[in-house]
Amino acid sequence: MSGHDPSGGAGLQADIETVSACGGYANTLVTCLTVQNHRQVESTEPVDSALLFNALNSLYQHSLPSSIKIGLLGNAEQAVMLADWIRGLPEKVPVVLDPVVRASDGSDICAAAVIDAIREHLLPVTTVLTPNHYEALQLSDAGELATATRNLIETGCQHVLLTGGDQDGNTVVNELYGDTGLIRTWSFPRLAASFHGSGCTLAAALATYIAAGADMQQACDLAQSFTQLALEEAHFMDSGPGLPRRNLS
Repeated sequence: MSGHDPSGGAGLQADIETVSACGGYANTLVTCLTVQNHRQVESTEPVDSALLFNALNSLYQHSLPSSIKIGLLGNAEQAVMLADWIRGLPEKVPVVLDPVVRASDGSDICAAAVIDAIREHLLPVTTVLTPNHYEALQLSDAGELATATRNLIETGCQHVLLTGGDQDGNTVVNELYGDTGLIRTWSFPRLAASFHGSGCTLAAALATYIAAGADMQQACDLAQSFTQLALEEAHFMDSGPGLPRRNLS
């Protein structure tokens, strides 16, 4: 579940394409409508939490999902509702949370109340969180990353896959943390383009591989490899004036 991106590069469309490419089948729920293109997000309009709750119950009336991927949330009420719904499931379902705090263009699209609700309600039911450095600091209310990852795990979140795509340098370093601290590190060459939807793709791939039965390190391996390949094979979109961006395809 996530927002709808009309440009198709991120949000639910990216989720559907990724899940399908990784061998899964995606049931989708729209958390919010957005006014955006592949360069910037202009505004968001949340779906009513009661409607989202009814849609969840209708969709999973007869069978539960093998995993749950949560992306952009429209408001704090959605975060509280989703956490309560997950806790009420008859069986434990893995939850992958992609905390969309800032858009690809660098603009903040998540209100402070939503960040607080995610921290208080959703993180305790999360199997793996996939923040970049900025998102990890915002969610943990910490001043540096070592404290941030520790704080996030202490909320009850089982794992944190900290991504380095928002940092400088020729190499992107991603790190997996658990209750014992740093578990594993991955390094990827930084590609010479700006991408829209890479976080959505990573989280959706991770949810798919977890649903297929991979353990956490295996799922992180496969999801990161898939995302890196998707970025390498991405095609340019016409972005008008200025440098072109590339969208996942």
